Amino acid sequence: MQATSPRTKLWLGITCLVLGQWTLSLLDTAGKLLTQAGYHVVMIAWMRYTINTVFMAALLAPHYYRRHGQSILRTRRPGLQILRAMLLLLSTVVFFSVLKIVPLSEGTAMNFCAPLIVLAVSPWLLKEKSYPSRWVAVAVGFAGMLIVMRPGGNIVPAGVMLGIMSAIVFATVVVLTRKTNQFDHPMVTLFYGGLVGMIASSLVVPFFWSSHVPDTREWLILVSTGVTSTVGHFFVNSA
Repeated sequence: MQATSPRTKLWLGITCLVLGQWTLSLLDTAGKLLTQAGYHVVMIAWMRYTINTVFMAALLAPHYYRRHGQSILRTRRPGLQILRAMLLLLSTVVFFSVLKIVPLSEGTAMNFCAPLIVLAVSPWLLKEKSYPSRWVAVAVGFAGMLIVMRPGGNIVPAGVMLGIMSAIVFATVVVLTRKTNQFDHPMVTLFYGGLVGMIASSLVVPFFWSSHVPDTREWLILVSTGVTSTVGHFFVNSA
């Protein structure tokens, strides 16, 4: 069997990343709609991780076992997986908090600071080479973010601060994802992200539970958060 060339791998990674980010944008939209409906961000996160874990346990875990002959819970770096999963949960809660107080486009645009942070730290933390072309690409993306944000606009300071925090935490998750995938299969990383997030959020969600009974539309949106997060993060992890 012919080995996959580096260029083919590069384009495959780019394709996975684009598909993943597009799918995760559906998750962001669902989060915005649910916060507007009055659901607390912790409750939304709990639904997202619970459905995510059930979905993976029913479909991905058996597939992984048949293909690799071992449990999807088997990891070479359990501490690193748990740390990444906890930060991913924090990233979800913070970002949903951003979407609660700022428009969707501005909230998503602020997260575009994350690639700049990742590019800055990757030579030291990941031992990856940094090229001028990458800095140019990130600079163009950052300029686009500023155009969307319109500095001096009507975004409340709390939204800006949460947006910056969200970008920093998300950048940390991206770096840790790259580290965990050096030791474990992306599916293992994906499953730990959902499982730890579900357990941790289950401990606090009773304090933030909404008495509002979801209608059919809201149930569909809640369920979609688990599906889109699974598919989106699978593509991103694979990239």
